[in-house]
Amino acid sequence: MKKTLIAITVAVVLCILLLLGAQWLLHPEYPEAGGLGAKGFFSLEENSVDVLFLGSSQVYCGVDTVKMTQVYGIPAYTLAASAQEVPMTEYYLQEALKTQHPKTVFVDVYSIYADIPPAGEGVISWSFDTMPDTPEKEEALKRYYPNDRERWNYIHYPLLRWRSRLFTGTFWQQLPQKWESAEQAAKGRGFMPTTPLEPQTFPYLGEDDGPIRTINPAAAESFLRMADICQKENIRLVLFKTPSPWWTRSDSTVVRAFAAENGLTFIDLSDHITDMGLDGAADTYGITHLSAAGAEKVTDYLYNHYLYLLQ
Repeated sequence: MKKTLIAITVAVVLCILLLLGAQWLLHPEYPEAGGLGAKGFFSLEENSVDVLFLGSSQVYCGVDTVKMTQVYGIPAYTLAASAQEVPMTEYYLQEALKTQHPKTVFVDVYSIYADIPPAGEGVISWSFDTMPDTPEKEEALKRYYPNDRERWNYIHYPLLRWRSRLFTGTFWQQLPQKWESAEQAAKGRGFMPTTPLEPQTFPYLGEDDGPIRTINPAAAESFLRMADICQKENIRLVLFKTPSPWWTRSDSTVVRAFAAENGLTFIDLSDHITDMGLDGAADTYGITHLSAAGAEKVTDYLYNHYLYLLQ
């Protein structure tokens, strides 16, 4: 009887360990969409980040937080995900402030406009899969999938996605990242350097101001809630935009008006494209991002001209 009980106990423990191992193995990393930045962020020593950058791939490609930390001595980190919508960024801020108390938070305004396509399942997975399971994550998921418990479980438990995970090329591409420690991932400070693709131009410098676009009400509300959070925590909040071949002067004008109306700080680094010496051939990555060389110029300019916001 005793031996049988021991055998059953051992079998149950082994099954639990097997399920936990499968859950870990199938949990997505999304290194190409900012996932390693999230993986590393939560391994950092508490209150070790002075400047936090939040938002989309515009940020993790556009600011060299490694150089800002190692060369300029300002502990900086980017916690972002590809195509991230502003309400998701609000959720990231809530999670970040559980372990860090930065002096300044820079929030990307890339997704502020109503004509940005709504987040699909892939975009939502990029933002949520790599984050820890917390009540804030649960609430954020409910906003995107109201009353859809099946979808919440699908995000929480990657084991339920075994078929789609195992039979896609991305799983096998991401597999080597599973064995990279969080501490190792943190060394990248959330920055994803890229190499130039086809030459681009900056419409911000062109003759046409571009179309007038409408701000997404949900994005506006999230920015205002983030402002309240930062004010209560005595953190400086800065709305900002890195230069992009996609961004126009009209885009900037509308955000400036929104920021002024609500007492928010907004910095558009597109105003300084010429001063930074940004080159559309060497310093861009596709039609929306900067290359590593462009990100370095942005970082240098931030340090040299906006140091008061970084200290």
